[in-house]
Amino acid sequence: MKLALLWLLGVVLVASGSVWAYMQHPKFGDLPTGEHLSLLKTSPNYRDGQFQNLIDTPMFTQDQSFMSVLFENLTADSAQLRPEQAIPAQPLDFHALDPDEDLVIWLGHSSFYLQLAGKRILIDPVFSDYAAPVPFVVRAFDGTSRYTATDLPAIDYLLITHDHWDHLDYASIQALQPKVDQVITSQGVGGYLRSWGYVSSRQPRSWVPKRSFRLM
Repeated sequence: MKLALLWLLGVVLVASGSVWAYMQHPKFGDLPTGEHLSLLKTSPNYRDGQFQNLIDTPMFTQDQSFMSVLFENLTADSAQLRPEQAIPAQPLDFHALDPDEDLVIWLGHSSFYLQLAGKRILIDPVFSDYAAPVPFVVRAFDGTSRYTATDLPAIDYLLITHDHWDHLDYASIQALQPKVDQVITSQGVGGYLRSWGYVSSRQPRSWVPKRSFRLM
């Protein structure tokens, strides 16, 4: 009995150590410290040690707790959640596009490439096959992982809306870094980018689009 308990303890320690070591990967980002944390605290929306939503999230302001919502998501019917066939996608040479033509190109999920008023804009680029910290869950639909950072031209503005795995992808952001002029994002996401090698010394320039889009 004692030997079995020691064996079980050893397994738990090894598993815990493995998880801890994996969590040190830079894709998980860093908690804000020092000057970055001081900057966050100056925001009027930062209270009680965290940012507060200006508008309540309905699912968490009713009677349900976070754990109950998580349980519902995990136990919900998973039938017909994926298309039976690959998403149709048209091959495109981004480098051959006229930079002065206004257009919008959907890259899959929430990723978009825009050209507007002579500027190239990339929104929430995820070129990986999985939108999760481990490569066997949240697999992208077939046909939506056609492009990579190599396929894109220089990007004037990289817009990151938030830090969920299906919007902020470490591998994609790292591969895009040499092509990106400026990043537009929140203070919290900016902490990820700083730890991934992006610099925050440049200030965004004023820019007002004057032309309409062409959808593709």
